[in-house]
Amino acid sequence: MTNNLVSIDPHNLEQEWTDQPGAVHWVNIRWAEALRDRKAADADVERVMAEMDERIRGQLDKPTETMIKRHILTSPIYQKAVKQRDDLAHEQHLIEAERYALDHKKAALENLVRLRLSDWYSEPKSHKQREKETDDNAEEHRKSLNKPKRKKPQRI
Repeated sequence: MTNNLVSIDPHNLEQEWTDQPGAVHWVNIRWAEALRDRKAADADVERVMAEMDERIRGQLDKPTETMIKRHILTSPIYQKAVKQRDDLAHEQHLIEAERYALDHKKAALENLVRLRLSDWYSEPKSHKQREKETDDNAEEHRKSLNKPKRKKPQRI
């Protein structure tokens, strides 16, 4: 997983949002291919086991299940197939981690946009500036309350 896939440039949120669907698509395609390869490796392990079982039963007189299982498990052919399956499963898990990271990146982008829209990154205000704004808002509110109310039209 590359760091560029999940890193966010907070000063370029528009580009980050534009790139997100393509990154998700790319990772999901890789995940589907990894899943296909791992399933093929699972089938290969089963095939190797079946072929070896058949061969051992044909070569030995009265083989026990334990004996057959030991022969299969210690066979280099079987061990190679299992290692390949395990390597492909590991690759699939890494790609699943990328998918999970992209979900987190999406949530982080959403939160950054919310922060930006709520002026989180605006210039800080001094205590006096905040007091003045509060006083101004209170004065406006008092004026609006003291405005004469509209008279109802009289009926003739």
